[in-house]
Amino acid sequence: WYTMLHESLHTMGAVQDGAPDSNGTAHCYSDYDIMCYDDGSGPTHVVCAYLELDCQGDTYFNAGSPSGWLASHWNIGQPMNRFLDAGAQSVDYTTPTPVTAIAKTASSISSFTIAWNAGIDDVAITSYRVELAPASNGPWTLHSSTSSTSRTITGLAPATARYVRVTALDAAANASTPVIGSYASDADTAAPTAPGSPAASAVTASTATVSWSASVDNDMVDHYLLERQTGVGWQTLATVPASTMSTNLTSLGWSQAYTIAIRAVDRSGNSSARSTSVVFTTLGDTTPPDAPTNLAVASDAERTTMTWTAPSDDVGVSSYSLLLVTSAGVVALAENAYSTTYAIVLPKATTYTLTVRAFDAAGNISQGASIVFTTWTPPVIEPCPSGWTGTQPNCVPPRATTPDRTIPNRPRAARVLATSTRSVRISFLVGTDRGGVAGTRIYRMQRGRWILALYDRAVRGTRQLTIGGLAPHAAQRFKLVTVDQAGNQSKSVLLATRTR
Repeated sequence: WYTMLHESLHTMGAVQDGAPDSNGTAHCYSDYDIMCYDDGSGPTHVVCAYLELDCQGDTYFNAGSPSGWLASHWNIGQPMNRFLDAGAQSVDYTTPTPVTAIAKTASSISSFTIAWNAGIDDVAITSYRVELAPASNGPWTLHSSTSSTSRTITGLAPATARYVRVTALDAAANASTPVIGSYASDADTAAPTAPGSPAASAVTASTATVSWSASVDNDMVDHYLLERQTGVGWQTLATVPASTMSTNLTSLGWSQAYTIAIRAVDRSGNSSARSTSVVFTTLGDTTPPDAPTNLAVASDAERTTMTWTAPSDDVGVSSYSLLLVTSAGVVALAENAYSTTYAIVLPKATTYTLTVRAFDAAGNISQGASIVFTTWTPPVIEPCPSGWTGTQPNCVPPRATTPDRTIPNRPRAARVLATSTRSVRISFLVGTDRGGVAGTRIYRMQRGRWILALYDRAVRGTRQLTIGGLAPHAAQRFKLVTVDQAGNQSKSVLLATRTR
C-alpha cells in the first residue's frame, strides 16, 4: 500500500517543484513523509514524528484555508488529505487542552509540590512535561515527565523561587499550551543547635588554637563565629567555614586572659545560642626579636641617613636602639628610634660603627647588627697651574708683557650617560684654544652656589667622567667650562639630571 500510494500521489502531482520542501524531482526532504526519500539530490531530514502525509502542512494537500505557498498553488483540501492518509494509518491531529488549577500543595525548606487538574484530549493524555526556570521567560530546563497530575521539586535552598511550566502531551506527541506558575520553598527560621564546648591548645604568648564539635541544623550550617567576651559584650575574633571545627588565633596579647565561645550560623542567617566558654591565658613574652637586617648608610654634605629592615618577633617589634661609635671609640650617638629610618648631621670625613638592636613590648632585646661607614668627604680642590697665584676656581695668571685675554671655546656634545643613587656619569668633547687648553672644570650646584666637583686636565678628545658624592633622589645641575693656559675660562655648558 505504501508504494501504491506513493506512486498514485506522483500521478496527482503531490509535490510540485516549487514547493518549499521540494527537492526538485517530485520528492521532498521531510522524512517520514510518504513522498520523501533521498533520491540523490539531497538527504532527508527527520521532521515528522511518524509516517503520514505532509506532516508540516507546507508541501502538498494542505487542508482548510492554506497560507504561504499553498494558498495560490495545488490544494486538494482536507477531505482528500484525510482519505489518502487513512490508507497509511490513523493520525491524531488534535492537541490536548491545557492543564488547569495548578497550585502548590505542599512545601518544605528544600522542596515544594505542585498539583494540577488534567487536560482533555480526544484520545488520551499520556504524560505531562514539567520544566523549571529562574525567570518567567526562561531559560527552561526539563525537570521530568510524569503520568500523574503532581510533581515534587527537590534540592532547593530555603526560600528559593522557581518558575514551573507544565505541558500536557498525547500519544501522538501533540502538546497543549503550557501553563506557567511561580512557587517557592519555605523560609528557614530554625536556628542551629549550639556548638559543642570549645577547647584551647597550643597556647603561646601571641597565638592559640581553639577547637569545638559541630552544630546541627535542619538545613545546613554555613559558618561559625568565634567570639571573645569583652566586659558585658562579645567581640568576633574569627569567622570559620562550616567544614572546619578549629582555628588558629594570632596577634593575641601576651600574658592576657581570653574567654572564648562559639556560635553557629546557617545559610539563611539564623544564629545559634553561644556554646559554653573556654578560658585561657597567653604566655608571657620571653622571646627576643631577630636582629635587624640590611643595614645601610647614605651620607652627603648635609646629613647622614641610616636605614634597616625590620626583624620578625613572636609578638611584634616596638622600638630600636642605635649606638654610633667613632673609630677612636667615642660614643657619638645613643638613641632610640621608632621607625626603620634615622637621619642625623655628623662631621664630614669621619669613620663610625653603627649598631642597631630591636626591642619588643616586653622589653626583650635582639642581637645587634653593625655596619662601618665614613661620612661624606669634600672633593679635593685642584691647585692652580704652575706660576699662577690664588686658589681654584679663582686662579690668577702670572703677569705677561702681552696677556692672553681670548677666552677658549667651550666643551661640546656634553650629555648625561647614566645616573645612580649617588653619582652621575657624563660625556663631553674637550674645548679648544689657540694658546693651548689647560683642562676642563666641572662645577656642581650646591645650596645656590657653584662648587668645583672635578678638574680634568685632558687637553683634547672625548671624555667620560663620573661625579660622585651626590645625594640620592635629588635634582643635580652641572656647569662645564674650558680653561686655557692663560687661565681664561670659556662660556659654560649646563647639564641637569636627577639621581635615583
